[in-house]
Amino acid sequence: LIGYDLQNAVRAELVKRGIYKTASTILTQVLVDPYDESFYNPIKRVGKIMDAKEAKLEEENGNHVAMIQEGKFQRIVPAPIPKSIVE
Repeated sequence: LIGYDLQNAVRAELVKRGIYKTASTILTQVLVDPYDESFYNPIKRVGKIMDAKEAKLEEENGNHVAMIQEGKFQRIVPAPIPKSIVE
C-alpha cells in the first residue's frame, strides 16, 4: 500500500506541475517468519501524527498506537525481517 500511495502522490505532483508522465510501482513479495518477534511487539511507526482522540479511535479499530511525544500518537506496525524474496 505504501508504494501505491507514493505512486499516486508522485503522479498528482507531476500533473500539478504540468508534466504528463506515468508513475509506476514495482512490488517485491518476501517471505517472513510468522513467529518473528515484531508481530508480538510492533515498533515501526506509520501514518499521520494523531491527537489522543484519534489515537483512541485507531485502537478501537484494532490498530496498535504509540505515544511519540506528549499528546502526539502514531500507528505502529510489525516490521519482520525478510527471510527470502519470492519474486
